Amino acid sequence: MGIADFKVFALPEPERDRLVVMLASFFRARPEVELVFLYGPFVAGRPFRWVEVGVEWAPGVGDPDRAAALLERALSHTYGLRWRVMDLRGAGPITLWQAASGLLIHTLDPDRAVDLCRRAWPAAWDFLPKLRRWLHPTG
Repeated sequence: MGIADFKVFALPEPERDRLVVMLASFFRARPEVELVFLYGPFVAGRPFRWVEVGVEWAPGVGDPDRAAALLERALSHTYGLRWRVMDLRGAGPITLWQAASGLLIHTLDPDRAVDLCRRAWPAAWDFLPKLRRWLHPTG
C-alpha cells in the first residue's frame, strides 16, 4: 500500500454528470454487463477514493471476479480514476442496499433493476437490527 492508495478525488458536479453520461455509453457497448449501478461518495457528490460500481453479469460470464478485475482495469485506462467493481449477485444485503440507493446507469432489462431494488431494501432493513445486536451485544 502506497501513498496513491490514500489519494482523494473531487469532481465538480458538471464533470461528474458528464462522466456518468460517458459511463452509460461505455456500458452499453459491453454485452457481458446486464445491470450497472453507481453508488457511494462519487454519486453523493462528496470526495472519493474510487468510484463504486455495482454490476450484474450476463449468464455467459464464467469468472465474475476476473471479469470485475478486467472491467476495473478498462475503466481506469479509459477514465483515469480508481474504480471498485462489485458483483451484485454475490453481494451482501448492505452492499445491495447501497447500490440500489445509488444511480442506475445501464440495464438490459428494467424489470431486473426493479427486482434488485425490491430485494435489496427489505433485506438491508432486516439485517440492520441484527448488525446492531452483534456490534453491541450487551445493549
